[in-house]
Amino acid sequence: MDLSSNIPDLNASPLQLNQCFLNLINNAVEAITSASTPDNGSIDGIETGGEITIKTNHGMGNIIIKITDTGPGIPEEELQYIFDPFFTRKKKMGMGVGLSICHRIIYDHGGFITGENLPQGGVVMTITLPAN
Repeated sequence: MDLSSNIPDLNASPLQLNQCFLNLINNAVEAITSASTPDNGSIDGIETGGEITIKTNHGMGNIIIKITDTGPGIPEEELQYIFDPFFTRKKKMGMGVGLSICHRIIYDHGGFITGENLPQGGVVMTITLPAN
């Protein structure tokens, strides 16, 4: 965790933001623990040495939160759908509502959320919320 000590106040629901962060962190955990490797295929549920990073910062009247994982990333053709209700890549479990709930919560707080693949692999989810 790399949390800024100078984050301004935010007028928000702690319960709703907690739900959003929990969804994002759970997705990151699932990505790094059920990743596939080129050598051995699926290693579902086995610890792969992945990493989740949470960083906060602020600028231009906004609070920025980045949650990054070292999982396999999201296929480029699916990135545009990740916030759609009922879109899921989880075959065994998952209803596909977690990211759409996150999107709604952040939008209702006057912010926005994006997801993108990192060049080195993994995903970064970026939340931008207006500061007071």
